[in-house]
Amino acid sequence: MFRDDEPPVSLFSFQDIITSLTGIMIFFLLLLSLKILEITKNHQENSPVHSELSQVQSKNALLKKQIAEMEKDIGLYRERMKNARQMDESSLILEKYRLEKKIGVLKAQKEELLRKMADGKVRQSEREQRKRKLEEKKKELELAEAQREDLAKKIREKRRQNEAARRELERRKKDIQVTVDSSIDKIPVLLVCSANTIGIVDTKERKTVVIRRRTPIIPEMVKEALSRLKSFPVSQYYFVFMIKPSAVSYSYFLLEQFALSMGKADYGFEPIRESEMILHE
Repeated sequence: MFRDDEPPVSLFSFQDIITSLTGIMIFFLLLLSLKILEITKNHQENSPVHSELSQVQSKNALLKKQIAEMEKDIGLYRERMKNARQMDESSLILEKYRLEKKIGVLKAQKEELLRKMADGKVRQSEREQRKRKLEEKKKELELAEAQREDLAKKIREKRRQNEAARRELERRKKDIQVTVDSSIDKIPVLLVCSANTIGIVDTKERKTVVIRRRTPIIPEMVKEALSRLKSFPVSQYYFVFMIKPSAVSYSYFLLEQFALSMGKADYGFEPIRESEMILHE
């Protein structure tokens, strides 16, 4: 139970958590700032023109210091000339000549220093221009690299498409497309003959029955095939024998037995390659 003078809920723990999180975030931001400063310093030190710019800036600072000292000396000489008016005329003329000569030398040195500073500024400007050109060249190279990668990707995709088209073409080369002429009043039945199988293709029902040789005796396979052919009335069907090279050895026997068993059935035969398959519409 809470006392009358105590609040029912204490927020001191929540305030401690908020204070701790704030301190952690401030500490993290300080670490991040130090890391950014370190990375920036490393980037500047690794820059190809950083050392040259530092040297030029050092030279400019030294030249400015020398010019300031010379201007200070000129001011002192002028002050001395002003004070020397109280001297006699001959001494004043001699001192004036000496000071004018000294001033001429100082002016020449000042002009030389100004010329060197101008040359330094020109060289610095040239370095900055070279730096900008290098950055532009870098961007161009990055863009060219991106375009090259995109082109290489397109080439790989095109090669993949070409390979798929080539495989499809190779597959289609092995297919024989059989189209039934609508002017013929009979329905074709295809018999695809190979060494160990006889495939009976019903173009009407679009079904294929494969009879396999189960024993070394070929006549049994032929007999089974002829038995199935009797289910096709000769008045409605005509028969086409597609002979592969491996079936040549028994093809004449097959045709002879077909003529004997099927009577007046219409038939024909056509040699095909061993790898070809039969498609029909």
